Amino acid sequence: MTNVLIADGASNAECLAGIPVLSDPGSSYQIAYAVHPYNYTGGQNDWDTRWGYLAGSYALIATEWDYRASDCGRTKQALAPVFLNYMRSGVNVGILGHALDIFSGRLIADTSLDPTQCGTASPGSGYDFRTGYLDTFPSPGAAAPTAPVILGSRQQTTTSITLTWAAAYDSAYSSTDLSYALYRDGQVAGTVPAGTTSFTDTGLSIGTAPTR
Repeated sequence: MTNVLIADGASNAECLAGIPVLSDPGSSYQIAYAVHPYNYTGGQNDWDTRWGYLAGSYALIATEWDYRASDCGRTKQALAPVFLNYMRSGVNVGILGHALDIFSGRLIADTSLDPTQCGTASPGSGYDFRTGYLDTFPSPGAAAPTAPVILGSRQQTTTSITLTWAAAYDSAYSSTDLSYALYRDGQVAGTVPAGTTSFTDTGLSIGTAPTR
């Protein structure tokens, strides 16, 4: 992939609501929308409105995120694990760990770094990011999850189809931890959160045979 355009949101890039959706100049995924979700205390409905709504159809990445030591014991610290789980399993949005303010890339590169949750002058976000986000990914070299088994369609109309499948298996995690992306004609038709094993694809046309 070459010539990727990163399009930031408004209000210090903490909000993508209403951002113009740009035409992709290539076959797919040459535009990514970036968000800096520092103000994430509104909860899931607010996250969905601010940026999560884009994740089902467009490439989205959080290029900055953390909370400071002054936020320890406050709403930001309490919501951090919920927020990270939402980004990881709810909308499947990548977060760049090097963008944490204090650790400056060491969180991933320096294995001797052992951040504590609000136990030092450094932000507790490094601890939450490592334990609540990085540790939810398989270790390097781990076997890939098995492919889900398509069970068929339980419901069809002239413009939609509901697909169901048996959950994939991952030796590193429970099958309920796996989320899914569904493709139609090489494009993402939608995503479903972890533990969900059905999806309704809409906007179909009579007489066409899309590939999946």
